[in-house]
Amino acid sequence: MLERLRRGDYLRLLAAVYVATFLIRAAFGIVVITLKHHVASDNTSYGLVVAATPLAELLTVLFGVGVVIDRYGSKRILVTGLALGAISLFTLAATDNLLILGLINALHGVASAFILIPSLTVIAKYTPKESRGREMGAFNFVNLFGWIFGAAMGVYLLGELSPSWTFIIAGTFAVASMAYAWFAVSDPGTGAGAADHGHDVSFKDVALTLKEPSVVTLILPWLFAFIFIGGLLNIAPELAAPDNLTSSGGEGSSGLATGLRAVLILFVGSVFLVSQIFFGKLSDKYGREPLMILGTTGFLGFLLTVGYGFLQSPTDTYTDLTASVSALWPALFVFAVMVLAFPPAALAALADAGQEGRKATTMSLYTLVLAGGLIIGPPVAGAVQDAFGYWGVLLFFIVLAALMLAIVAGRYVESRLTHRAARPTGSPSSPRPEAPAAEAHNRGR
Repeated sequence: MLERLRRGDYLRLLAAVYVATFLIRAAFGIVVITLKHHVASDNTSYGLVVAATPLAELLTVLFGVGVVIDRYGSKRILVTGLALGAISLFTLAATDNLLILGLINALHGVASAFILIPSLTVIAKYTPKESRGREMGAFNFVNLFGWIFGAAMGVYLLGELSPSWTFIIAGTFAVASMAYAWFAVSDPGTGAGAADHGHDVSFKDVALTLKEPSVVTLILPWLFAFIFIGGLLNIAPELAAPDNLTSSGGEGSSGLATGLRAVLILFVGSVFLVSQIFFGKLSDKYGREPLMILGTTGFLGFLLTVGYGFLQSPTDTYTDLTASVSALWPALFVFAVMVLAFPPAALAALADAGQEGRKATTMSLYTLVLAGGLIIGPPVAGAVQDAFGYWGVLLFFIVLAALMLAIVAGRYVESRLTHRAARPTGSPSSPRPEAPAAEAHNRGR
């Protein structure tokens, strides 16, 4: 299929997918920050509303979005997903009923699956094998940066407008994405087969995968990481815009302050994205587990430092807690940089496991774990916050970080013991077992 495309057409196709993906993720990112200020509810109920999106996305992936793509083509499904996303965003402004908002968020989840899988199908179908990793990496970049940009926009807009208007702006982003995709995306065609996109996964695949202990020790840290991220989706609106906890918008916070906060989010997000290349190369050179240990140690250290700041706070109010924690910024910065080592190393480890003939594909595992963590995280963190406040949420996150570090450390110790047992006896300076991996790495340079 690729040879039928001229280079200019190929680049325009990739640009179309990337731009459409960026715009829709930016729209969704705005809503992540502003939705909580639109409803009056406890944190547990709001967490269930948030969890409706990844649950619907998970079910859509599990029950055959690939079959629908086969029948109608990637472009039609992509545009349909973008249209559903726009509808879900506009309708958020029309109600504050929790049940209806949950249904709208479920539609949002279906839209997400209809966007993600066709986009990856287009890339996989048109990109040559030797550059597919690069194109997928670029897709992950625009996908993630869209969320970050949208969150930054949400922080700024929440200080200037009511939440309802932010949904309308987000919906406009989605409409722009749909229009761009309609005119710019070429359709790889129907009948490609679900295997082409490689993201369908059956319950049998999951069961077979979970019988592999080495894979489970990779899945569980990712699950805990996404439970943490899901929990942040519940409390992030309060942390990002603490002066705007009412739904009136713009009270108690200057445009300059919210603008600076938005710029800070964009800066941190950009550093995160650039760091993934650096730590990814280190994991190629020194191994996955050492970088994963570095990342999980940083995660636990960051949270323990926050806890120390909490202990120094004179009261449990948000203002005093924030001031006490902010005073520890040098340690927080160091630990935050360490945390950034985990994602590229852990994702590469999953890819390595997939290359070793695991029963389910890497992206299928990653998609399922991502959705599962985002389903569990928001309601659980919300319930903990309702019952125990910020201290309870912090302790919940510390437990997740400690479990991640324990699993990764155990995996590293097991791999070292296996490595030693595999060495030829009586040969202390036997040929390095890691040489093939190093040679393969050098050939890829």
